[in-house]
Amino acid sequence: MSANDLLNECRHLIETHRAEIIAAAQSLVRVNSPSGQEGEVAALVQALMQKLEFDETWVDKAGNVIGIVRGGDGPVTMFNGHMDVVSPGNPADWAHPVFGAEIHDGLMWGRGSADMKCPLTAMIYAAGLFKRWGVQPAGDIIVTAVVMEEIGGWGTHWLLEDPRLHAGRAVVGEPTNNRLMPGHRVRMVLQAALSGTSVHSSQPNLDVNPLYSLARFINDLPDVTASLRDKLGFLTITPTTLVCPPGSNNITPPTVTQTLDVRAEPDVEPEALLPALNELLQNSLSSGCAGRVEAARQTVQTYTGLQLEVADLFPGYQLSAEHPWAIECEQKLAPLLGDGDLWAEPARFTCDASRLHLAGIPTVMFGPGDIAVAHTAREIISINQFLESVAAYMALVWP
Repeated sequence: MSANDLLNECRHLIETHRAEIIAAAQSLVRVNSPSGQEGEVAALVQALMQKLEFDETWVDKAGNVIGIVRGGDGPVTMFNGHMDVVSPGNPADWAHPVFGAEIHDGLMWGRGSADMKCPLTAMIYAAGLFKRWGVQPAGDIIVTAVVMEEIGGWGTHWLLEDPRLHAGRAVVGEPTNNRLMPGHRVRMVLQAALSGTSVHSSQPNLDVNPLYSLARFINDLPDVTASLRDKLGFLTITPTTLVCPPGSNNITPPTVTQTLDVRAEPDVEPEALLPALNELLQNSLSSGCAGRVEAARQTVQTYTGLQLEVADLFPGYQLSAEHPWAIECEQKLAPLLGDGDLWAEPARFTCDASRLHLAGIPTVMFGPGDIAVAHTAREIISINQFLESVAAYMALVWP
């Protein structure tokens, strides 16, 4: 069967199941599933895989849902998508109900519609529809619906410990407007921890209030960032949350901890930044204060109760345009999407793609939806683009 014949049959199959596919995505979007609370969605995902007659499905210790559709002797392909969503913010800011999954003018609204319950649904159906089609995919398809992507990718980090899941290549379904992305920048979280002496605010000792030292550090941070950028390429270091006990208005804090959100080129590691930042901090300290900048760590707990203590780091990665998987993706998607520019620039956001790629699984990002509306009160996805992605995922693994 030619590629065009496969594509035409595939499109007909998807159109036949159009209402079912859309309804399945709506059922996932209608469930609020913040990181660590994905259990209800996980049950829906596993039930959907079983309905589509996946050859195997299971839930691992972290709460990830894994499904396998057996194929031929070709490479094993992993489709990876996450089940968690970020906070919807103020519901009053939304034009339609936050978790309504309502469709207006061909667009599905709702938190998680683009990021990434519709892409995840598309991946599940792309694998499962081979069963109904009676066509065997080139190789086994592993669909991994993971937890805790939004807070560091810890579901994917955990599942990579399972030797059954070592695929030959992978696709992460982040919203890319159905264009291929070959990588993304690194995101790391650093913390500047300062200590001084707590005194009554009516008798302040400016030397021992760590907030003055922190103010000098933050004031000079842009200059140090610019200097590092000259050496390392793209770099942003942004002060975000500040922890400042004891929380009383009439006591100076004994300690303060300033979080620094860092975005950098894929190969940059904390060690490249820490010497310059610690030098800046030491030069900012008053005589009665001490401090240090370090990589942040966090303790997370999945909905199954598994606890992980991990570095607050999302590594970056880049897949070469000459890699066989990149070339094959182009060849397989061109008949569906056209011979135009199939590739987008590496993402500014971070995702589980780097964890897979750095574990030795060549990975691309590809999915329906626009990252510009993710995490906003206008999160939407085009139904047509969503259904097109089902065909695209199938094209990546058909014979």
